[in-house]
Amino acid sequence: DATLSFYGLGSDRTLYDVLQCSPNATRAEMKRSYVALARQTHPDALLALDPNSVPDSATADLPDFNEVARAWKTLSDPR
Repeated sequence: DATLSFYGLGSDRTLYDVLQCSPNATRAEMKRSYVALARQTHPDALLALDPNSVPDSATADLPDFNEVARAWKTLSDPR
């Protein structure tokens, strides 16, 4: 089961939701989504937007970088 309850983020949200891809997505599709989200949510990328502060509106619809990384790590594990 690919829910995030293990991470304390609620059981109604799945790892696929975090990566913004379908549960039927291929590994390549999931990786593309992960890379795109990681680029958008990485703290260094956010600082590049505005070194002093990141407006909430810029990241309101994006998951946290750590959520994205954990979702990819879990879903990409072949076990």
